[in-house]
Amino acid sequence: MSTTTTTNAHILKTTATDHVNTGRVAPEVFKRAQDKIYGIKHEDWRDDFIGDGYVVVKSVISAEKAESYRKRMFEYLKSHNSNFDINDRSTWVEQNLPVHTDHNIYYNYGCSHEDFLWDLRTEPGVIGPFSKLWDTEDLLVSFDGFNVSFPNRPDRVGASPAWPHVDQSPLKEGLQCAQGIVSLSRSGPEDGSLVVLKGSHNLIAKFFNEEVKRETWSEADVYRFTPEEYNWFLKHGCEMVKLEVEPGDLILWDSRTIHWGAEPNSESDVIRSVVYASYTPVNFATVDTLKLKSEFFSQWMGTSHWAHDNLRPRRQIPRFADGTPDPRNRAEPLRKPEMNDTILRFAGVIPY
Repeated sequence: MSTTTTTNAHILKTTATDHVNTGRVAPEVFKRAQDKIYGIKHEDWRDDFIGDGYVVVKSVISAEKAESYRKRMFEYLKSHNSNFDINDRSTWVEQNLPVHTDHNIYYNYGCSHEDFLWDLRTEPGVIGPFSKLWDTEDLLVSFDGFNVSFPNRPDRVGASPAWPHVDQSPLKEGLQCAQGIVSLSRSGPEDGSLVVLKGSHNLIAKFFNEEVKRETWSEADVYRFTPEEYNWFLKHGCEMVKLEVEPGDLILWDSRTIHWGAEPNSESDVIRSVVYASYTPVNFATVDTLKLKSEFFSQWMGTSHWAHDNLRPRRQIPRFADGTPDPRNRAEPLRKPEMNDTILRFAGVIPY
């Protein structure tokens, strides 16, 4: 069975095998990790994360570093077409950009392993909050992509509609994944940003148990909500919050929290530039997962937001609207990372 995701000028084809569930870890492993998080009052940002389902951790990298990473991101975009000019709005069009999703997410061409992304993933300030949350330094990281959302793109009319979803299967109990966005740009009221449904993580189990037939539950770590389902959470007291951040801030959220990426509105003049990064304890992964993760790394393959399970390799070949492969496609990063033990441990290649 295949599905097709359509962008304005390009098509991404996927297959049902893109969801790779690699094994089962004993429930007590997750229970021990969850007890450390929920068993005490922390007197820091973790209490907000627990109560609200998300938190903004301020200045995990400096604004100067954020701007440096942002420039490298824009240079990467330009490597696909020299006609692209970050300072010329008329060039912010589909034919000048790498293939990306309708939601402005880039994960093709081996870009998940570009050196600037690995440099950011190994920043101590980015790793630190995840290490603090999980109470361990022995972590894996997702091979995720990045988002560049241009305001008032000349080849698009209006913003994409909301797409509320969660990134954890209802078959998984409790917190098992914490997602992250490192913001390289400012996000104010008019700008693109993450939108969350505050407190929805506390109701997600109740929702599935009462509103969704169990036989329809999927192992895939994603569930999109209909307008009626979304309203169920509003009726139960949840609040929609569009997050405002500064360059260098980290948004950290529970994968059971309903969320989506909102595009800039017509009043915005900020190019939203963010990197997705999720870290989870290595003991959440099976031996099979680690082997598979290592293989994906050797092939420069991107994965999902999950670092330790349901890796969902990004196998898509970017194609133009007529179905022909994009000749700009790459089997490996343009600029490969300089390997070190930190990267290899995060990738599951060598043990802790």
